Amino acid sequence: MQNFKELTKSEKIILTLKDKTNNYFFIDVNNTNININIECNLKQHQDLNLYVYSLNKSSAKNFKININHSPYSKSNTFIKTFAINKGNTNIELISTINKNNTNVEAHQTIDGILFDDLSKINVIPSMVVDSNSIKSSHSVNIGNINPEQLFYLMSRGISKDKSTALLLDSMFSGIKDLKDKQAVDLYEKLNKTLLSFASQK
Repeated sequence: MQNFKELTKSEKIILTLKDKTNNYFFIDVNNTNININIECNLKQHQDLNLYVYSLNKSSAKNFKININHSPYSKSNTFIKTFAINKGNTNIELISTINKNNTNVEAHQTIDGILFDDLSKINVIPSMVVDSNSIKSSHSVNIGNINPEQLFYLMSRGISKDKSTALLLDSMFSGIKDLKDKQAVDLYEKLNKTLLSFASQK
């Protein structure tokens, strides 16, 4: 099941999962200050794939995401965030696995790109775990566009602008290959806005 939502204002979102496997995509491309609170209570044998894409130009954006697990549940959270021109993004991601919740998986991946020295991306990933029978992982990568990857692509005869576009486009894994019309429209909006960020760098 695919669910898409464009974030345009501050709100609290409670995810109500109906299927065994659930895919949620949240897209923020607006130059507005927002506070987003996302909460999900996974039932037994439910899987959640959560994608959050945030493009921040000159705004203050705060995200708090809570995922609570039941036995035999699984979550994969992917957050891709970009900031330019004094954009300030704060992200708190919490995965909770209580005692006796066995055979649980919780994975967190957060990537952020800063386009100037005036912008900030602050991340607090955490896992509250009181069970031994789990699989978990988390990774956080915040920085500028990787100069080594950029140099490699340019050494293959690809222009700097095209190389930059390719590297940025790779951040949209999860949504860019979907054929759903809403997914295509949102991906194009993400890509267009992000390329405008890169052109201002």
